[in-house]
Amino acid sequence: RAAQEAARQNEERLKKDIAELRRRAEAAQETLVVRTQELGMTSQDQVQRYEKELAVLKDHNNKLLNDLDAALRSVPEKLRIDSDKIREVEASVAAAQAAKDAELQEALRRTAADKDRALELQRQQYEFWLEKKTSELKRFMAELETYKAEKTRQMVELEGHAFYLLDYCNALATVLANFEKGLYPVYEKSGVKAVQIPEKAKPGPLNAETLRDIAKYKKRAEDFARLHPTGLSVTYTEDNPAGRAAA
Repeated sequence: RAAQEAARQNEERLKKDIAELRRRAEAAQETLVVRTQELGMTSQDQVQRYEKELAVLKDHNNKLLNDLDAALRSVPEKLRIDSDKIREVEASVAAAQAAKDAELQEALRRTAADKDRALELQRQQYEFWLEKKTSELKRFMAELETYKAEKTRQMVELEGHAFYLLDYCNALATVLANFEKGLYPVYEKSGVKAVQIPEKAKPGPLNAETLRDIAKYKKRAEDFARLHPTGLSVTYTEDNPAGRAAA
């Protein structure tokens, strides 16, 4: 656009210069005619000489005008050439801009694709770890339920053993109390006195399986206490029959 404006200004300036030269040439011709008339030459030789000079001046002026006309006619061609160059430059600029836009669009597309791939990879990793942790949690819960069930079974078993021992101890205590009260008959055999306890009052021997279970749980408790020391000691006395822990 700047080149077109400069060419237009040059054309206007040339037109003004040509108009000014034409005006000067016409003025010079008029001046020569007037001077010739004023001189009132009588000599034919002088008239012919001035006529020749006037013809030379006219030829010179006509040549100058023709050159200026040719220059003026060449202005549109120059403008056309300049316009073609401008259009070529504009086309090159447009092509470069289009190439840059296409490159930018491709970069944006690749960036978006890379972002989508990264998000998809993160989603897959999240689902993988979520599934893994969920599986581990389910396995842990199943193991916990198994552990709780086993411990519940052991507690119920120990509770049964405790009640069994309680009943057995109560039976022994009853036998001793009755013995001290003299409720059982005494007889002598081979010079040895003995107390005859009724069969129904005797608790009988302890259950061997129960004793094995109690011994097993006792060992587990001792192992646990050894591996996890608390710094506490237990003493069973008349003042502490329950064996409460004391520091």
